[in-house]
Amino acid sequence: MIRREVIIKDAHRGLSYRDGVLVKVLGAGRYVIPGQFSFLGLLRRPKLEIVLVDVRERDLTARSLTYVQRSNLH
Repeated sequence: MIRREVIIKDAHRGLSYRDGVLVKVLGAGRYVIPGQFSFLGLLRRPKLEIVLVDVRERDLTARSLTYVQRSNLH
């Protein structure tokens, strides 16, 4: 069986999916993902996937736009 590990840093969260369904939100730390072992296709384990998401705050600067309606241009 192959053993994989994922390390999630403080500024990230991990979304844990089992067969495409969100199961858990993982915080910072080290996690082990069990391998996908199948003996001649007889034993099936659910597919596990962890997607990393950056949760750091970002500044968004938007330029202000002036909108003039045609009716106000007499």
